[in-house]
Amino acid sequence: GKVDSLPLLTKREVADKILDRVVGLLAKKGS
Repeated sequence: GKVDSLPLLTKREVADKILDRVVGLLAKKGS
């Protein structure tokens, strides 16, 4: 798909953003 054509760095940046969002949601639930 389109994701496969993206540079590895871009994939990593997107993954980091998603992880940050997930961690933030979990932190809110935990507190």
